[in-house]
Amino acid sequence: MTAIADAFPEVEAEVEKIVSALKPVGSCNVQLRINKKGKPTAFEINARFSSSVAIRAHFGFNEVEATLRSFLFGEEIKALSLRKGVAMRYFNEVYIEREEMDNILVRGESRPFSKIEEHF
Repeated sequence: MTAIADAFPEVEAEVEKIVSALKPVGSCNVQLRINKKGKPTAFEINARFSSSVAIRAHFGFNEVEATLRSFLFGEEIKALSLRKGVAMRYFNEVYIEREEMDNILVRGESRPFSKIEEHF
């Protein structure tokens, strides 16, 4: 998964339209795709923090902190000033033989030439 942190006026306008209509309390995750006509189209809306919360925090908006400050202390959430950037997320699997796992768990040892394979 690749996420681009930047200004996307058409996406922002679509999200504003959705949020204005639904008036969610707290976090609202709107997932969109750009359709064949080049327009952002929502396909899923969730009243929760999304898995990209860490990405937004890295680029300047700590959504969890802002939400807690709003609910607990009545603080207004300030206008966003985000840094531009790219986040890349990937899935990785590691495979080891059962005997190796037993060596590690039971005896606290591994063979010097044990093999750990990574597949993408």
